[in-house]
Amino acid sequence: EYSNEKHQSMVLIYPVEQTRPAYTHKVAGLSARGNIKIDNNKQEEFLGGVSSIDWTSGYPERLCRWKWVSLSTTGTNSSNKESVTIGINLSDLVYNDQNGVSMENAIWMNGQVYTVNKMIYELPEEKHQTSQPWKIYSTADTSSESPKIRLNFQPWGSQEEHINLFLVTGDFVQVFGIYSGTIELFDQTYVIENGFGVAENHRAKW
Repeated sequence: EYSNEKHQSMVLIYPVEQTRPAYTHKVAGLSARGNIKIDNNKQEEFLGGVSSIDWTSGYPERLCRWKWVSLSTTGTNSSNKESVTIGINLSDLVYNDQNGVSMENAIWMNGQVYTVNKMIYELPEEKHQTSQPWKIYSTADTSSESPKIRLNFQPWGSQEEHINLFLVTGDFVQVFGIYSGTIELFDQTYVIENGFGVAENHRAKW
């Protein structure tokens, strides 16, 4: 169960090409609760969870690539040690403007959404991307009005699909693991420690 009635959304309509629109609607940092049961083990209830909603539809380019970062977690304001719910959605290559800034880059702090400027992605070699750390961080020229983000991502595992049918190919790798780092916003620093999330480095020929 989750509720987004107190959270702002990030909604984007983007012209991938002149006749190829894309629509995406995302919310992150949502409070959630529920139950989980694995095999015949006792059903366990979890409270105080944090979740995301991601709904996307569109007509991507014939040759398509993207990078994507998504997590919802709880962080700490370093100045007063207060807890804050944090949601992060970052991408690259798919919804970029002429300056290389993704139009769907956003963070949520206690339900309020803020746009994010250009991000840098430092990824390990492709064969190590499901096991070695990733680095994702804001560019040095990020304005003081925009969140400044520094994240380290440690993969735990992945789900993958690799297709090669000549006319259609795809290398889909969604890595899951933990994020740690900081967000600087309005002269406050928020600390993330061991926040669970996912990351993608995807390419396809549709």
